[in-house]
Amino acid sequence: MTKLVVIGGNAAGMSAASKAKRRAPDLEVEVLEAGHDISYSACGIPYLVEGTVEKPSQLLVLSEEDAAERGITVRAKTEAVAFNPYTKEVAFAGPTGRDSIQYDKLLIATGSSPRNPFPGRDLAGVFTIRHVGDGVRLIRHLRESDTRRVAIVGGGYVGLEMASAFLELGADVHLLARGERLLSSMDPDMTDGLEEWIEEQGITLHRKADVKGFAPGKTPGGLGRVEAKNDLDVDLAVVAVGVEPNTQFAVKAGVHSTKTGHLLVDDNMHTNFHDVWAAGDCVAARHLVTGRPTPMALALPSNRMGKVAGDNIAASLSKIPAPSMSFPGVLGTQVTRVHGLAFAQTGITETEAKKEGMDPVAYLVESKTKAGYMPGVADMALKLVAEPGTGKLLGCQLAGPEEVALRINTAAVAIQAGLTAKKLAEVETAYAPPFSPVYDPIVVAAAELAKLVRK
Repeated sequence: MTKLVVIGGNAAGMSAASKAKRRAPDLEVEVLEAGHDISYSACGIPYLVEGTVEKPSQLLVLSEEDAAERGITVRAKTEAVAFNPYTKEVAFAGPTGRDSIQYDKLLIATGSSPRNPFPGRDLAGVFTIRHVGDGVRLIRHLRESDTRRVAIVGGGYVGLEMASAFLELGADVHLLARGERLLSSMDPDMTDGLEEWIEEQGITLHRKADVKGFAPGKTPGGLGRVEAKNDLDVDLAVVAVGVEPNTQFAVKAGVHSTKTGHLLVDDNMHTNFHDVWAAGDCVAARHLVTGRPTPMALALPSNRMGKVAGDNIAASLSKIPAPSMSFPGVLGTQVTRVHGLAFAQTGITETEAKKEGMDPVAYLVESKTKAGYMPGVADMALKLVAEPGTGKLLGCQLAGPEEVALRINTAAVAIQAGLTAKKLAEVETAYAPPFSPVYDPIVVAAAELAKLVRK
């Protein structure tokens, strides 16, 4: 019997295992998962911490029992430490020690881990957020300790979500950002006023906070201070300064990768080794705008990559394989909510386009969320970026109340379909006073952008 070994049991790994098993029922599938849980929603952890999600089990999509019903064997708490693509052997460390397993086909879906480069990271009051267990441990710590002042290190999506969560819990929240502004993945004109708004909500913002490490407090092993330019006494700290791929063993085995360690694959998720595929956060997939291999630690692309990998693994078992799936690429469509305010983006920003040498045109429209006479009307901003000659759309960003956030999906469809600003401006959008102005902000931005292109 042909054996597929999947290293990593979250979004990409379980999607691939399930897809391959459905398409090739006789395939033996075994999953090695370094953590305690498989197939969980890491994106829901901030909402678990703040109490919106009541139980950790609500974030678990599949259990080992569910996998077994699908004919998939899962080995939890089992970490792959090496593999040999020539002997087709994976070495791992598990609950009973070190061992190895043979494979016919291999999928690497090891995901990524939060970066925490600071001395003192092992103190009991210092946390990173990636696995459901991280959220559970953090909540337990809050219940068992007198946590009043909290430091969030990092001003990106996760940092802002965690700051918002602790604000909901009534904590004294300090947000330490390395740069001058928050959400640096967006253009500066899209985040104007964000810092002031954050402070109005009751969060203390520390700009240019060059964190050096963490120092212990009075409780044995506990946190007492964030060491920075201006030291800060706190009871707990969450570090959210980015992630790095769990690929050291794969890179050492010879799998081609980027300088950051993200694995390189083709559109079928195939690596440079014949029977080895890779998918998920550990991969640098082709960006649909730039064409460059680009890491994108997002749930939907990871799930899709897994399905594509599983489909192609199953297809490789046949001498005359049926047409198999291919991965279209990534746009980086993402959204976050910060205490009722939403920020979203897709494609590339004006800043990124300039770095690519594209000389882009851009237009930012400030609009209302609905008809001006309706109760609850609020301000929002939307920005479109396009090529100067063709008007082909390159990216979109928006900011406003959370009910406007999913307008970003319209932009994602337009960019992926290759629409120009002119074509997007001609789209017939729905109108009713409770939902939008007569001319939707995305249509207005596209029409104005088309005028700039014509110039």
